Amino acid sequence: MPELYDWLRQLVTPQAPWFYLSASPYNLYPFLRGFTDRYFPSGQLILRDSSWMTISGLLSNLTMGTLEYKTDRIRKVHSWLPKRKMILIGDSTQSDPEAYGKL
Repeated sequence: MPELYDWLRQLVTPQAPWFYLSASPYNLYPFLRGFTDRYFPSGQLILRDSSWMTISGLLSNLTMGTLEYKTDRIRKVHSWLPKRKMILIGDSTQSDPEAYGKL
């Protein structure tokens, strides 16, 4: 994947913004930031606002499914850059194909 992302970055434009969207909670930010910084083009990491370490965080994760979370955040990013086209890359572990199909 690092090679694919680098190829896409160069193909589109090196200045294009990158966003990494995950349904993981923010308490994993240090690990995920280190991983993306090491292997992938520089970009904004977007994680869930809640944590599984508290009751309120757990309830938030249970009430907003991954599909809803992903579509909500993709719409938010698109609202920031409404005239930009987006390339969405994902896998099947966090409802990515379903979220892309819904959008």
